[in-house]
Amino acid sequence: MKAGTTAVAEALRAHPAAFVCPVKEPHFLADPAWLGPDADARGVHDAREVLKPDGPATLHHARVADPATYAALFAGAAPARAVVDASTSYLHAPGTPAAIAAARPNARILILLREPAERAYAQYLMDRRIGRTRLSFAEALDREPRYLAFSRYAEAVARYLDAFPREQVLIRTREALRADFAGVFGEICRHIAVAPIEPPATPVNTAAAPRWPGLSAALHRSGAKALARRVLPRGVAARIGRALETAPERTGPTAEERALVWSHLAGEVHRLEALTGLDLRHWADTR
Repeated sequence: MKAGTTAVAEALRAHPAAFVCPVKEPHFLADPAWLGPDADARGVHDAREVLKPDGPATLHHARVADPATYAALFAGAAPARAVVDASTSYLHAPGTPAAIAAARPNARILILLREPAERAYAQYLMDRRIGRTRLSFAEALDREPRYLAFSRYAEAVARYLDAFPREQVLIRTREALRADFAGVFGEICRHIAVAPIEPPATPVNTAAAPRWPGLSAALHRSGAKALARRVLPRGVAARIGRALETAPERTGPTAEERALVWSHLAGEVHRLEALTGLDLRHWADTR
């Protein structure tokens, strides 16, 4: 979550040999009882909308629980060499690695990681944007366990390395993706057995802040935002959303906030380096 999966999924969607689920994050293989960081947001869209002739071509996320609906989302995948479900919930959902291994033992797994303080702050900005929280970042870290929980990667990565042979799991960082998107995208293509291509220019998630925090929070709690997205034309809903937003004062944590995050993550980098073989010293340099 907040580590570059949208950019990668959109680039793969343009690949002639890849089929990306039209609902980028269907969350079908996430444990039903597991509440992820955007659990309430998953109900905003009905995945069946993309199956309608006059429905949207793609949706970002939906909670798909029905096997028939999940199968229907991949009805056009037969000619593809690689079929992609890019649900970010799969990394931390405890039972998902085993579920994927049982269903597709030869699956190729891609894990994207982001420096933990930056990831937590990006999630916080998203929550501020949609009205899920009005707390300061420091208060949110203290009161909302999800910000730190989803910046702890070692245990989640270990579950995948237990469930799959190491050669089936590719682990890269958002920092590497930003520094050399084409190079890392080529690695991803080779990992999923499709020929590397020059990736198209893909939109990235941009940070925004609520123009009127109280109104955004009320709309979120009441379900009005979700209702508007379901009943209004997409263009109209998008324009309303933009009118409720403004640029955030900053897009990253302060040095003090970064230190606060890392004070809860002692030993995380060393364990993750041991598991993945990645050199994550640059994360330590940001502390």
